[in-house]
Amino acid sequence: MANKFIWINEGEDEIFMKLNVNKNDLLITFITTFIVILIILLIVFAMFNKKSKNEINNTEPQTDYYNEYQQQRATEGVTADDAVASLVNSANNYYTVKAIIDKFNTYVSYLNSSASDLGLIVSKQEEKTALEEYKQDGLKCINDVLANNYKTKYSVNNDYIYNNLKSFSGISYEIDSMYVVEDSKYINTYFIYGSYANTNYNFIVILDKYNYTFEIYLNDYLNDIGYNSKDISTMKTLHIEKVEKNENNTFQFKNINQQELANTYYQDFLSKIKNTPELAYNKLDSNYKSSKFKTIEDFKKYVTLYINSNKHLNQYKMTKYDSYTELICHDNCGGIWIFKITGIMNYTVLLDSYTVSVKSYDDEYQNAGDGKKAQLCLNRFFEALNNQDYESAYKFLNDTYKSNNFKTVDEFKSYIQKNWFTYNIIDYSSVEVDINQNYIISGTIGDIQNEGSYKSKLIKKNFIIKLGSGITDFEMSFEK
Repeated sequence: MANKFIWINEGEDEIFMKLNVNKNDLLITFITTFIVILIILLIVFAMFNKKSKNEINNTEPQTDYYNEYQQQRATEGVTADDAVASLVNSANNYYTVKAIIDKFNTYVSYLNSSASDLGLIVSKQEEKTALEEYKQDGLKCINDVLANNYKTKYSVNNDYIYNNLKSFSGISYEIDSMYVVEDSKYINTYFIYGSYANTNYNFIVILDKYNYTFEIYLNDYLNDIGYNSKDISTMKTLHIEKVEKNENNTFQFKNINQQELANTYYQDFLSKIKNTPELAYNKLDSNYKSSKFKTIEDFKKYVTLYINSNKHLNQYKMTKYDSYTELICHDNCGGIWIFKITGIMNYTVLLDSYTVSVKSYDDEYQNAGDGKKAQLCLNRFFEALNNQDYESAYKFLNDTYKSNNFKTVDEFKSYIQKNWFTYNIIDYSSVEVDINQNYIISGTIGDIQNEGSYKSKLIKKNFIIKLGSGITDFEMSFEK
């Protein structure tokens, strides 16, 4: 019995030993798992805390941007009044402000337009009501965009707005020049000088670039204060710190690329030629104008060709110099337009590259080899032909050659019109030089408006070029 009892106890001990082992294993596993989870949680918390601190550290502190510049200038011994106006030289800023003026003039068009002017399709019974609704909408919008200081100064109400602006309803506004005073990092004051048809009318636009808001001062304010487009010293800050937002005075910045800018200059001058030739005439480079046209009537006669032809810009090149930017535009008829730009939309223009010196072409000529120079000279001859400027083309011909072949400009003109094209393009095939330093150029003349067509007619010609001192100083002849 004793032995049996001992065996049982031993068995029980064995069982309990096994059970104890299993319990220990479970306890160790549980503790290990808990520790791992705790470590993971601590790591996650640490990472999150670090990220939060970094975000806090990278957050831009709140700054009073409106007065920041004044404090800076105070340390430099200057004030906001020392800010000097300058021509706007940023295309994006210029067209941002222009869009605001265009928006304003849309509101003005609501004041005194007919249903057809507004593009409304309404019955006669509904027309009066519809036009009154447009008028009231225009008055509200204009009131919203006018500066509070302006409205206070002139006790502005709906009658004031209507009586001052109704005569400009539906009339396009032309900007002549635009200046800016950079009051601060976020506040800029723009002075816009221009006209409705033949009536001079100017604006001030305040841009709040922090809130993307604007406000407008009208022409009477500029006149009363004495701002003068001819004297930038009169254009000073208005000490505006902020423009409060309303439903009609917000704006978006424009983003204008070079191609769009080139087309804008080209179309702007074309529009002046068609609609206001006097303004176009005044835009001509002074040296070019005096050399090319004796009177404005000569100019009007010359540009009739530009009005009646379907021309468009197909190529451009911009070159920056110290005091101006030179924009050269090529149209689809072989014409060349040269804009000399001193500020955005502040420019003079030349209608060709052969009447007076053009820096880009002069530089290209001076850096070219003699064979290339001969080609560049011949390009001037073809440019004159494409402008139907037969007199200038005729002047390039050698005197002996002219006396033997074309005794007058009219004879030369008649020959070209009968045998060549209205708009010519030449494809050069070879350039050789003879013992007398004359350059013999072989090429094929084609119709620039029919270029690449299987129906196109081609004319093979040889030209002789005698170089002079520059790109327009040469004489030539060709096989008749």
